[in-house]
Amino acid sequence: YKVSLMDPQGARYYLTASMPSKSDMLRFNEADSKTIVKALCQNGLVRFSIQGDTSKYLFNISDSSGFLSMISYDSLLSTFGQGFSEGLAAVSKGFMYGYIDTTGELVIPYEWDEAYDFSEGLAAVKKADKWGYIDTTGILVIPSVWDRAGDFSEGLAYVKQNGKWGYIDTSGKLVIPCEWTWMSDFRNGIAYVEKGNAQYIIDTAGKIVSSVEGSDISSFNDGLARVKQAGKWGYIDTTGKVVIPFEWSETTLFSEGLAGVC
Repeated sequence: YKVSLMDPQGARYYLTASMPSKSDMLRFNEADSKTIVKALCQNGLVRFSIQGDTSKYLFNISDSSGFLSMISYDSLLSTFGQGFSEGLAAVSKGFMYGYIDTTGELVIPYEWDEAYDFSEGLAAVKKADKWGYIDTTGILVIPSVWDRAGDFSEGLAYVKQNGKWGYIDTSGKLVIPCEWTWMSDFRNGIAYVEKGNAQYIIDTAGKIVSSVEGSDISSFNDGLARVKQAGKWGYIDTTGKVVIPFEWSETTLFSEGLAGVC
């Protein structure tokens, strides 16, 4: 993308940016990022005109709050595309990751091979092929002993060891053994897990609530999960009961009582 910028004094800048597939975030090199940040730090409106093969945009920005991704870091990462989570965002410099606060200050140094968003005060980080968790001050509070790790949700996070998944609590204690071949986050006190070809709904104690039949299942939202059987989608409740028949080619998660289907 070719990007032109005009600052409040009327000075024009001509920059080049890339936009990853399925993203609305423009990425600039370090030199151009510094130019943009300098312009945004001045009072008044900054105008951008962005032209590409299939798109053209023109919009005004009154401050830099929407452009934290333009701070001169190699990348601004987010598992869920939110950028900042609990006041911090993972950024990379070279091949190492750290975290910045909402002012752009680096508050957790570049010392991790990979880094995820903060969730419930903790973030999964990787070093030497093992995952652990840091708190918002950057202290490693759960040792890096896991082969894979996910975000905390309802006090539990899924972790992988020796090819199987289980769940730990925020103290790092393994509360649901690593015996599952697949898993999901906990929502409303339940999670979806697999063992071989068998699929189950479990509670936070690891107890099986019900079994599920289907080739694919989503996480629960609004008390319902999408399940696929014989090429068609339907919905089950937290007990495993089918509440919406398997008759849809495409579906979305429920949100505020509604879901898209076709």
